[in-house]
Amino acid sequence: MAVGAVAHWTIYKIDFVGMKHTFINGHGSLCKIIASDEVIYPSLLETSTLPPQNSCPFPKGNYTIYDYIADEEKLPAALPLSEWQVELTLTLDAKICGGFRPYQKPIPTEGADGRTSETYPTAPLASRPRRS
Repeated sequence: MAVGAVAHWTIYKIDFVGMKHTFINGHGSLCKIIASDEVIYPSLLETSTLPPQNSCPFPKGNYTIYDYIADEEKLPAALPLSEWQVELTLTLDAKICGGFRPYQKPIPTEGADGRTSETYPTAPLASRPRRS
């Protein structure tokens, strides 16, 4: 991954009829985002073939994320339990060079006290490069 790679992201909240509503979006230098991340990237290193956090630009190659599960305890408390879709596109010199689009939906679970609540399933996050 080159130093000039830019990440463009949009996080959508999915409503009860399946419509996507933009929750937040942005863009920035992928190397700077990775270098300053204290939550997601460090935990991705445990379940992937990604290079160390301080190795930007990444060496050329294929990287895989295996069965990644975000630690809900580290996510912002203000983040409402809902259906979500994240779209991330990576560009280099204004050309798309990668991206992913994971989807997350909470599921009803029964607690030890017999009460039902919704939590996120422990489904893997898959990432695959886009073809040009």
